[in-house]
Amino acid sequence: MTTYIKTISLEDYLAEFEDSAKEAIANFSHVLENQATELIHTQSYIDEYSSEAKLKEIMAAGDLYHARSIEGNDQRIIYGMNAERPDLGKIKIEGYKRTGVFGYPQYSFCGWHTNNNNEGERTYIVYNEEENQGFFKYYDADKDEIITKWEPKGVTTNIIDISASKPCWHFAGSLGNRISVGFRKI
Repeated sequence: MTTYIKTISLEDYLAEFEDSAKEAIANFSHVLENQATELIHTQSYIDEYSSEAKLKEIMAAGDLYHARSIEGNDQRIIYGMNAERPDLGKIKIEGYKRTGVFGYPQYSFCGWHTNNNNEGERTYIVYNEEENQGFFKYYDADKDEIITKWEPKGVTTNIIDISASKPCWHFAGSLGNRISVGFRKI
């Protein structure tokens, strides 16, 4: 169970996010040394798992709420499950429920999934150490294509609608170092 150190507005959280994210990234090597399972961090692995062929393979098997339900499909640090949560994950935001705190060391990712078991507007607050090294992909079912949003250096947000009636298949990854904290409006 998380002990919250404070409750603040979304605007105040964003103002504090970058410094907290930098601290968490500086601690990646320590966290990875203490992981229960070893993560695979290579360019070819991230290319394979972010591909359209991999998405279609996963979609053919049915809905997938969590990327980690498929072995190898989640190569990131999940704070609170396999690592001590950094301070940025201990702050409560007014009007939002946190859905996860994630660290993405170089060449790590969260594979294709929908989160359809937890519907509503989802906001991911993201910090990237370098320009265009972090990315967020989603499948546009109307156009039958994958859209890739390359993220800037610093803090950015990704907002998607999670709906069981219209699944939003999405994938997040990083070629550099990236921190992401997910929230659902309540």
